[in-house]
Amino acid sequence: MERLEGEMEALIAGTPELAARKALIASVPGAGPQLVAALIAYLPELGTLDNKRIAALAGVAPFNRDSGGYSGQKRVWGGRGRVRSSLYMAPLWWRLATIP
Repeated sequence: MERLEGEMEALIAGTPELAARKALIASVPGAGPQLVAALIAYLPELGTLDNKRIAALAGVAPFNRDSGGYSGQKRVWGGRGRVRSSLYMAPLWWRLATIP
């Protein structure tokens, strides 16, 4: 596991574009190395699309469940599961790490 993480870090550090993305993502409080790697690997469109499209790709955008005369509730669904899971876990781990 450590060898694989080292290889990922070397790949990101060796590519200027990926290193710039890593620095930007890592500047967000709670964004650790796993979240940075997940966003770089599974959401390469980050930085090229608008916020609504990125939210839909990440699976965190609410969508209507409407059909004909039926108007349902908005629900979050779809998107890339690995990105959504990483975005869910990052603040949980950050919160656990900051509890005195």
